[in-house]
Amino acid sequence: VKNTLGYLTVLKIYSYHDKKLSEQKLENMMNFPVTGLTYKQVERYTQWLTAIYKNEVNNSDDLPYEINFRLPKLEEWEKIAEKGLDQKFKANKCLDSLNTVGCMLFNFNATASCKNYEDYLKNSFGKGSSYVTSFFPDNSGIYGLTGNVAEMVFENGLCKGGSYNHSAKDCAWDKTLSYEGAQPWLGFRVVAEFKAKK
Repeated sequence: VKNTLGYLTVLKIYSYHDKKLSEQKLENMMNFPVTGLTYKQVERYTQWLTAIYKNEVNNSDDLPYEINFRLPKLEEWEKIAEKGLDQKFKANKCLDSLNTVGCMLFNFNATASCKNYEDYLKNSFGKGSSYVTSFFPDNSGIYGLTGNVAEMVFENGLCKGGSYNHSAKDCAWDKTLSYEGAQPWLGFRVVAEFKAKK
């Protein structure tokens, strides 16, 4: 899910304090992943999102299913990430971190010297998270599974994907990291479960 409703709350608070906030600044802010939340806050968000959709879906006779939102389980996240790898990398269970001219292929803790690195620093406000779509999507069309911000999984205290704060090796699809509390390098991705209505 790209830009979830969590952004709207942040933007309302920010715009309340800055009446001169431009449309462009708002648009730019919405292109960054949401970070700085605890596991419990994200869990409550998924429960709230599920409740909203249940009300809408359950009131519709056209839809034969209900939707439940949650964090992906660790194994689910790994399967999704592995599916997006190029065939040549699947055998080695890895992802290249630099292209042939030395440019970063995802946002991780590195010193790069290629031409687009200065643009990255400008758009990320300096060695932090970058726009969700700053780097190419994987083969499944998913942006940012590797690097940028690590993603919480269903198992509390564990995260996947690494971040701008981690080495490229820590961003590998099969590497599991741990965390305590809210972190500026830690975000989340919501998955939806579709279940047949009873």
